Amino acid sequence: MIGLKDKNIVLIGGGSGNAALLRGLKYYTDNITVLVNVVDDGGSSGRIRRNIDMIPPGDIRNCLVALADDDNEMKAIVAKRFDDGTISNESLGNLLFVALYEITKDYLTTIDTIRNILSVKAGVLPITTECIQLAAVLRNGDEVVGESRIASESVLRQSPVERIKLIPEDTSLLEECRTAIRQAHVIIYSPGSLYTSLMPDLLVGDIVEELEKSSAMRIYMVNAMSEQGETDGYTVSDMVRAVEKHTDKRKIIDTVIYNTAPIPEDILLRYADECAAPIAAEIDGELASRYDFIGDDIISTAGGTVRHDAGKLWKILERI
Repeated sequence: MIGLKDKNIVLIGGGSGNAALLRGLKYYTDNITVLVNVVDDGGSSGRIRRNIDMIPPGDIRNCLVALADDDNEMKAIVAKRFDDGTISNESLGNLLFVALYEITKDYLTTIDTIRNILSVKAGVLPITTECIQLAAVLRNGDEVVGESRIASESVLRQSPVERIKLIPEDTSLLEECRTAIRQAHVIIYSPGSLYTSLMPDLLVGDIVEELEKSSAMRIYMVNAMSEQGETDGYTVSDMVRAVEKHTDKRKIIDTVIYNTAPIPEDILLRYADECAAPIAAEIDGELASRYDFIGDDIISTAGGTVRHDAGKLWKILERI
């Protein structure tokens, strides 16, 4: 019987949630494949998208850097961001991605080259290699196009996100992602932004069908904190129902893991300044009949930031 560290683990998501979890998980196993969304249109990635017809490299780069050994000399170079001059606010890793792609004309070759530079053993894959945009329909009927605009426009128009969609909607799932899902023993929906990090992955091609028929343990890691303009006032049940709403209630989750640990008052106050609060640990009885819910201490507050703790997650995974 193989142990957890020898099982194939697939993470699905994007943004800082993926990267934060990967920084810790890499110490427990190399058998990780990350499926990353490609809807980012802000900052350096946004400028690249506007000037070059290619997928945004930012989230992919962040995952690769997170997976690199801490003593790898190239890690700081790939993570380097310029502070001034004509390339102010540009990431060296993003520029390297662009240069390699222009040479190879192949995204996977480009990613593998950077993986080799950073000596990363885990796999990192874009969920699709098609250039797509994210759009949100707000409760008032307004449509907002652009991943980086959704939360701010929701706040400005005082209308929460009703649903999101991809443009174009008929986007193809990367075949290598399909293979990773089929070979997975554990699938984790990582705790990035619900509507702009996780949900875009779940709308690509026929991924929901692949996830539904997967024999893997499918785990939804619920965010510990809400995000203004996305999940204001959400409970654990609200998070799960949002996923169900966007996946036609297909059975793609077995277990829901959420945080029950208290958060220090000083940290709560700082988050409150950003209109963020803990996701309430409230479980709807109807949902409880269909999913396994595990509430536990799964966070770290080191540095004054609430993050999911990979070590605590690993212990739960070993247990279940």
